[in-house]
Amino acid sequence: MSPMQDHFLRRESLALLSVALVLLAGAAALAVALALAGYTLADVAAWFVKVAG
Repeated sequence: MSPMQDHFLRRESLALLSVALVLLAGAAALAVALALAGYTLADVAAWFVKVAG
């Protein structure tokens, strides 16, 4: 693999890792906000079932 390809793949991997970390942080923040608002996992699951069905 050429150094150029290696550099591109490394940058792409870093970008994907960054996106994954941002999504994980957002999910954690949402979970904390819902918990502070008094919602349980069962409440959230029931809401998803209602919206999906």
